[in-house]
Amino acid sequence: HHWIFCFAALAVWLALGWPNLKALTTGTMLRGSPVPALWIVPFTIFGAAVLGAILLKLRRSLLWGLLCIQLAAVVAMAIVRPGGSWSIFLVIIAWQVAMTTAPPKALGWVAFQTPALVGTLAKAHPDFGKNGFILGLSVVLQLLFVFTAHALRLEAETARALAQANRELRSAQAILANSVRDAERLRISRELHDAWGHE
Repeated sequence: HHWIFCFAALAVWLALGWPNLKALTTGTMLRGSPVPALWIVPFTIFGAAVLGAILLKLRRSLLWGLLCIQLAAVVAMAIVRPGGSWSIFLVIIAWQVAMTTAPPKALGWVAFQTPALVGTLAKAHPDFGKNGFILGLSVVLQLLFVFTAHALRLEAETARALAQANRELRSAQAILANSVRDAERLRISRELHDAWGHE
């Protein structure tokens, strides 16, 4: 699941950024306005922070720092280049948070990051109402990913507990087999001793 998410997150990052990158490099308009060169900075920071959080084994404090950087980068993208499509990046952040912590904290994070982006878009985008559908979709996907991540974490914990129980059972079976073998040797030894004594 981890690597599937890695590839999916990078694919979403590139898919949402590609039209802007293309318009920026060719100097064309995108949705009626030019792409500011400054947009590339938060876009790159977001991608680097996602890669760092996914690929590196970090302490919790550093991981939460990268998650905050990701959210700040999304908000910065919404300021520099207003658009509701950036809210899809919140789904990537929500998944990472949900894989890191319990569902109540993950839902609290979703309840924090979504209004942060919505408030930014409301101030930066005059036609904010047109983004309602994609923002709603983003919220639904964030909730879906939080609960899916929770189910996957429970499954992984159950698998670990089952593997541990299996190891303990095999160890107990080995001890029992040794005990039975020793008891059989002792019985044969006594029978030989009794038979030799009788002879």
